[in-house]
Amino acid sequence: IKYDVKSSYEYLGKLTRDNPQLKTFSEPLEDAYDYFEKYRQIPIVMIRDNGEYVVNNALPKLPKFLPPPPVIRPKPTYKPTVRKIEDLSGAISKWPEYPGGTEAFGAYLKKTAKELVKFLPDSLGSAYTQFEFVIDKDGAPVNFKILRGVDEYFNSVLIEKMEQMPKWSPAISRGLPAAKKMVQSLPIGID
Repeated sequence: IKYDVKSSYEYLGKLTRDNPQLKTFSEPLEDAYDYFEKYRQIPIVMIRDNGEYVVNNALPKLPKFLPPPPVIRPKPTYKPTVRKIEDLSGAISKWPEYPGGTEAFGAYLKKTAKELVKFLPDSLGSAYTQFEFVIDKDGAPVNFKILRGVDEYFNSVLIEKMEQMPKWSPAISRGLPAAKKMVQSLPIGID
C-alpha cells in the first residue's frame, strides 16, 4: 500500500473500517511509510509487551488528501458605463458597424476571449457567455448586461474588457444616428 496515493489510502480505509486487528496493524505501517518518505531512512520499529508495533519518532498524524481550500475570488471593483437612453431604435435602415467591419469585430472578440481564459474560475476550463449592449448615437458601446455569464468577478472583467472596444459607426434610423441594442455570444476557451 502506498499511503501517499489517494486510491490506495481509501482502499485501505475501507478494509480496516470493519477490521480492528488490521487497523491496529496498518497504523504503524503508515507511520513507518511517512517516516521513510520524509527522512529517506528506515525507522526504528519497536514491539510493545502486548505485541503492537510502535515506530520510534513517528511523525504526527496529519489528515491526508483534504480537498484544496476554495479560491476566494476578488470582489469586482469595475463600474460599468451606464447611460440613460430613452429611444432605442427598433426599425433601422443601417446596423451599427464595428471599425473595420465584421471580420475586425470577430478578431476583436477572439482576442478578448483568449485574454479572458485566465479569469475563469479554476474549476472551469471554458465557458459560453452572452451579453447585450447598446451602441449609442455617438457610436459608444455602453450599458453592458450579462445574459449568460460565469460569476460576479468574471462577468465584471468581461464587461470591462468589452467596454474597451473602439467606437462604432452608429445605427441609422430615418437618416439620423440612432441607439441600437446588440446581443453577442462569446465562447471562452472554446475554439
